[in-house]
Amino acid sequence: MSDIRFNRWSHSTGTGGIFQDSSGRVGIGSSVPKTTLDVVGIVSATGAVISGVSTFSSDITISNGNIVIGTSGKGIDFSANANAAGMTSELLDDYEEGTFTVTPNTNLTLNSSYTTWFYTKIGRQVTISGLFIVSSVSGTNGVTGSLPFVSATSPANGTGSYAGGTMSHGIDIGDAGMAWYIAGEGSNIFTFYRIFDNGGWDQLPNSALAPNDQIYATMTYFTSS
Repeated sequence: MSDIRFNRWSHSTGTGGIFQDSSGRVGIGSSVPKTTLDVVGIVSATGAVISGVSTFSSDITISNGNIVIGTSGKGIDFSANANAAGMTSELLDDYEEGTFTVTPNTNLTLNSSYTTWFYTKIGRQVTISGLFIVSSVSGTNGVTGSLPFVSATSPANGTGSYAGGTMSHGIDIGDAGMAWYIAGEGSNIFTFYRIFDNGGWDQLPNSALAPNDQIYATMTYFTSS
């Protein structure tokens, strides 16, 4: 097969047109196409679908619309970047944000105006935030709340568990403050703990709460996927 050329030449530069070489490669604005379709210039496409492996040698700008990942578990691969020795994945395969209804432990009712908490999920990392306001309480149960996603299982010795600070009002929180805790064992709840100067801690009980007591918290933890 010989080369085919559709010419519309620029008199000033001597270039342009559509060119097909003997291997079937097509060049637009190029007489030496290096790939099946080689375009020199800006391409505008509406409703385009690209399948298979595609390589772009410069930036891609989406002027109107979104990049839609069509297959679960796929995303943006950062394997071209350097990584730490313990790296297990360089694929960013999920993003999600929204609200969820936090559900407390038995014998504890929350103010219904504050049971909607916010979450953001980036890959496996989840951050939640909200305000815990007591409506009614009884008993001595440990104070807990529900999570929007189950936590990842800890690899060993609690290294997959998570903890952080809180701000509270009207609560007996011990002499060194209070913290939230999420166990790294496939847990679907977070727990509040009181901390003491002697280095000990215990789970915050219902009996330490009263109506209108408040706990502000922002928590970050990891899921398994």
